Amino acid sequence: MAKKGLTLKQRRFAAEYLKDQNGTQAAIRAGYSKRTARFQAADLLTIPNIAEAVEAGLRKVEAKAILTREEIERAAKVRLHLDMGALVDAEGKSLALKDLPEEVRRAVSFTRDPEKGLIYSLNRDKAIDTAARIKGMMSDKLDVTHHMKLEDLIGGSWEEPT
Repeated sequence: MAKKGLTLKQRRFAAEYLKDQNGTQAAIRAGYSKRTARFQAADLLTIPNIAEAVEAGLRKVEAKAILTREEIERAAKVRLHLDMGALVDAEGKSLALKDLPEEVRRAVSFTRDPEKGLIYSLNRDKAIDTAARIKGMMSDKLDVTHHMKLEDLIGGSWEEPT
């Protein structure tokens, strides 16, 4: 994090903010008053040096993320385009896990059946859902914006008193 021009308390706030991106809690953990923490956090995040420190820290966290956007996209693509025929031999029996390419092993789930051996399954619906969310085609948020004219709200036209 960029530490230039920050007090110890401000550096502590920036570090705490990176833990959960909750400004109020970060301010409290950094030693600011519980009573004013929400306002302090809002003010602190507008200070350029603090904003830079937080942004630099978020970039580091993102770089260390377990899954990158590209990895998630690749995994969804493999699930969407996987040929289930690649999971069985010429006689239709499930191939051993060790005989499957790594990318395929990561894409499928399996269960062991004492009589049938390995049974593979693939949830394409979840892969489609994941891909659609990544592409911005789906959202968990519901937009309830409604545009209305003032005249519709007050039940007629607005006239200036004479």
